[in-house]
This record gives sequence, C-alpha cells and structure tokens, in this order.
Amino acid sequence: PLQSTIVIPDVPGHAAALIIGGQGSMIRELKDSSGANVVVKDRGDGRRNVLISGHLSAVHGAMLAVCELIRLAEDRRSAGGGISQRGGVRSLVAKMLASNQPSRREAEERRESVAEGPVERSEEGQPSKRARISVDEEKTPEEEIPQEQADDDLVEGVVSQPQSEHTSEEVEPVEIGSPPSSPRGDYGQ
Repeated sequence: PLQSTIVIPDVPGHAAALIIGGQGSMIRELKDSSGANVVVKDRGDGRRNVLISGHLSAVHGAMLAVCELIRLAEDRRSAGGGISQRGGVRSLVAKMLASNQPSRREAEERRESVAEGPVERSEEGQPSKRARISVDEEKTPEEEIPQEQADDDLVEGVVSQPQSEHTSEEVEPVEIGSPPSSPRGDYGQ
C-alpha cells in the first residue's frame, strides 16, 4: 500500500491542545476514525509539530481534520469562544473523516481478494487468523493513453468547442511548449 508521512509544522500551543483533546481523547478519535498515526511533538518553543503517517488515504483524511482543528482553534481564539469541545468539535471531525472515505460505489468497483494464512494459536490457545488484503486496481482508459497524446487530445477538445455568442473574436489554436525551468526560479529575468 502507499505509505505516507507528513509534518504540519509550527502548530500553536492552543491548537495542539485542541488536537490532543482532554486526556488525549481527540487525538485517539483522529487515530481511530482515520486509521492514520497522529503524533504531536513539542519543539520546546511553545509551538508543536504534528506528524501524521500511515496509508495515503488515511493520512489525507487525518491531515484535513487536523487542519480544520487548527482553523477552529484560531477562530475560537480570535472570537473568544466558538464550538464547545465536548460535542461540536468531535462530531465535526467525525463528519470530515467520514466524508473523506471513498464512496460505497468506488469501494465496490475495486476488486479485493483476501488470502488467509495458516491458522495460528494465540497465547490463550484461541485460533487466530492472519489475513492479507491485496487490491487489484484496473487502469482507466485515460491511464493507458500516453500523457503527451492525452494532453494533445485535451487541447484539441478545448479548441474545437463551439464559440459562445459573447466571444468577440475567433481564437487561433496555438502550440504551447513547456515552461522554462530553473532550480533558482529565475526564468531568464
């Protein structure tokens, strides 16, 4: 699976407190709901870094939720109040994480196969199974077309669209090359 780690730097102390929650309740909720590992690291200067790691989609969902919590903390600080921590923030985070999950239709379109490993015994003598999930993703027709050809087709499709009656002049198709690149960012200035 696609693993990812991101760092959200310079999180103010009051925002980090909201991310952690009372007795760690909010950070536990973030971890449980998103499936990502979320860690708040104290830098020693009153600010903190938030590290989020795990599967790419889990990291994405947790990152959105953390950014929303930071925004809420800033809004609360500037407004002198805001959403109560008890129910409002938790339900907001739960809704954000739920809306970030793939739809059922998308999930059903993916083909998942589960292969069970040998049955092993746990310490209590109970059988425990290990499962491995592999996802077969089919290429979409767009992915099978070379990128350069897809770009040409896109440009041709845009140029060949009918002109609006509000357009004052005809547009000539123009071939556009790649932009110049420079490691310093000075494009020949």
